[in-house]
Amino acid sequence: MFVDEGGKKADACRLFRIGHDTLYRWLRQRVQEGSIQPRPRGKYKTRKLDDQKLRDYISSHSDETLSEIAAAFDVSHVAVWKACKRLGITHKKKPSIS
Repeated sequence: MFVDEGGKKADACRLFRIGHDTLYRWLRQRVQEGSIQPRPRGKYKTRKLDDQKLRDYISSHSDETLSEIAAAFDVSHVAVWKACKRLGITHKKKPSIS
């Protein structure tokens, strides 16, 4: 690392176009974790809801709210909302007044 080889921290920030906070965070991370490799991301990339199970549940429990569906699947209502959006399931529409 540039700083380990005798470079100044301010010079490293200018040379690599990073902020002082970033440099100090990386240095602290290296001391605590032994590496400055990025932390694993995508913890939530795996889907919490099975698409087919959700479709089946909604078709058999069509009057339930997002919160009630979420409680049945032990997820947040936002997770249910996003899954419904992904699957093209829309909320009930009120009939128009004629």
